[in-house]
Amino acid sequence: MARRLSVSQLISDWINEQCRCRVGQHFKRLDVITDQFQRPETGPRPWTRFILASRGDRKSLAKRWAPRQVERLERLSRRRYMIPTARGRTEMTHSELLIEEFERIRDAAYPAVNGLSFEELAYRPDSQSNSISWLMWHLTRVQDQAVSALSGSAQIWTANGWFERFALALDPSDTGYGHDPATVGAVTSAAAPLLDYFEDVHQRSVGWVRTLNDAALSSVLDETSVPPMTVEGRLIGVIVDDLQHVGQAAYVRGLVQRR
Repeated sequence: MARRLSVSQLISDWINEQCRCRVGQHFKRLDVITDQFQRPETGPRPWTRFILASRGDRKSLAKRWAPRQVERLERLSRRRYMIPTARGRTEMTHSELLIEEFERIRDAAYPAVNGLSFEELAYRPDSQSNSISWLMWHLTRVQDQAVSALSGSAQIWTANGWFERFALALDPSDTGYGHDPATVGAVTSAAAPLLDYFEDVHQRSVGWVRTLNDAALSSVLDETSVPPMTVEGRLIGVIVDDLQHVGQAAYVRGLVQRR
């Protein structure tokens, strides 16, 4: 029977693989651009031997050729995904990893919005595109609605008066899914309300996730889906959606500033 992997384990495996790939790319770049390595008369070049080596041999080869660079990559990979303790390092809990990802959404949201005027936030590259205002509003509404449903609490949008403050011609339950171009263009706001609403939702999200243990995160929401949808899986879906939209907002900001 195949071993079932949790979403967090899959993410961890992906991160480790990315770190190994970066090391391989690093050696390839050094080998092509510089003459740093002593190349043998015959046989594969050093970076080729590194890529073809088994996982166990790669670390040995890497540390012999470029110890400082490898140690840096290992340190960077541990810094975000490991927590220091009195006896060394230990793996993050599932909730701590989720909180880290929610924080990354926040880290990208503020630079995408800060300093832009009302008109710049409403800018759309063409009539079928989304504005920064709509993208920020939508990603916050998605997170608000999802965490509210999971935690059994009221949505921040209505409970904290944001629906009235934004004064959009939309239903209070609207999160932006299915909006046509005309409706997208009607979702406009200044920077302060967008970021204040986002911050309100963000603080509620991380505060609630912090209370969850692994058992709570692995509880099944929908047994008919394949694989079964869990609380953790639902939160990861929200994170992926929000990161996609905040990246789009940052891209549109670049277009605005280069007009």
